[in-house]
Amino acid sequence: MIQPEVWVAVAGTELSAWSSFTLAQTTDSARPQILEFELTRELEWKRLTVGPAVTMFFYRDPVSIDRTRSIEGWLHATYDAGPFSLVAHQSVDVLTYHGAYFGEAGIESEHRLSERLEVGGSVGGGWASAAFNNAYADVARSAFDRLSAEGWLTVHVTPHGYIGPHAEFSTMLDRRVRAALARPTFVLVGLETGVTF
Repeated sequence: MIQPEVWVAVAGTELSAWSSFTLAQTTDSARPQILEFELTRELEWKRLTVGPAVTMFFYRDPVSIDRTRSIEGWLHATYDAGPFSLVAHQSVDVLTYHGAYFGEAGIESEHRLSERLEVGGSVGGGWASAAFNNAYADVARSAFDRLSAEGWLTVHVTPHGYIGPHAEFSTMLDRRVRAALARPTFVLVGLETGVTF
């Protein structure tokens, strides 16, 4: 799949657009296309950064009639604890899946090994309301849903350009939610590249 993203950030406010296109036939015969817009405002106070956000997404599967869209309110928070950061993300759907809440928290660390090389990783867990699990897995029960881990390497090939591998592991923990999903566990490996101005 290809997942392009563009963003504009000015004085702590960021507007981004992200999309995901599946290039090959998937095992569940779907080729979903996702388009997402997010507006975030970051506020800093000592070691704490808080970022309220609004996200609008559109989901479409061109080989079926499956289409949806919604708007979510988010609150991102990061606490800089020195060699690592404590992170938390909370969201609630305000349009299509009223009251669908998802939250996650974890630890993240990123270090610059040299002028051109950065390495990072994170681990975390997520939980969801009954409305969220019902909307996305047809299981109307709240649960501690997900355990995840990520790792990445960033090489700054020019002052504005970067490239690097990225790996993500995610697994669903709740027995009923796992049974309802076609892929309760996945590993995603990708190559990230970009240019900043």
